[in-house]
Amino acid sequence: MRFGSQTIPQFLRLLTGTRMRPLAGLFAVTALLVSFTAVPITAQALVDPLAYQPELDDGPLGPGRQAYRERRDPARALESYELFKAVVAENPDDPVALWHLAMSCYYLGQRVYRTSDDRRRIFEEGHKLAESAAERAPDCAPCHMLAGVNQALWGQEVGIFRVISGLPRVKRHLQVSTELDPTFAGASALRVRSQIARVLPRWLGGGKKRARSYLYRAIEIAPNEPLNYYFLAKLLLKDYGDRDGALQIARKGLSVPPPGPEFVESVDSMGRLRSFVTQNEK
Repeated sequence: MRFGSQTIPQFLRLLTGTRMRPLAGLFAVTALLVSFTAVPITAQALVDPLAYQPELDDGPLGPGRQAYRERRDPARALESYELFKAVVAENPDDPVALWHLAMSCYYLGQRVYRTSDDRRRIFEEGHKLAESAAERAPDCAPCHMLAGVNQALWGQEVGIFRVISGLPRVKRHLQVSTELDPTFAGASALRVRSQIARVLPRWLGGGKKRARSYLYRAIEIAPNEPLNYYFLAKLLLKDYGDRDGALQIARKGLSVPPPGPEFVESVDSMGRLRSFVTQNEK
């Protein structure tokens, strides 16, 4: 089955720009996701989710948050899950605790677990947790973002019909997350929405122009997030054949301040941008 010019497996790989770590099934973290960092729209101080916050880091969530910052080590990623899970067990109605655990589920499924059964289980858990959080806190952008991402990834593991049937709900979660806080996770909701639009026909709300517009908006909102430049550079090259424009965007992405080591996906995207430039400037 095809979506736009992409087969389902191609589409799933497309969403993060890697062959092994599709961000959101038929609906992109990034890739994508998702890199869990937020960049201010203006000089006003919007808080980075992984930045030190006394109300979170000095409380029960603190140890799990520190473990998650060190998640490149799989052992610490697993530890963050267990620590967040213990907090949720004590506070099952706390949406903040719920979305932290859902975030950990997303990462384990993307980067740590290797079997489809394990990924299906952890994404389903993450989806249920984030849905519960969104029900308790409808104005919670991370809750909606993680509900959409985990549902999409779960659908990918379960099968194509789950992917298709879940698309409207996932798109709605991403739209709500964008409306509530477009900066969350480096404008990841816009990044995901771009990848959906890229492979869907226009009559389903897709199209390469819409995909491109989402990424330009993501860069405007989160100009220091390298993932946004990486996805736009790929789109300009593959969908528009604009090598010069793609290289210009990629080089601009490489000029942003280097992300800290806690932003694993963003750090990795800098490497992909360097490879993109090397491969395409010849």
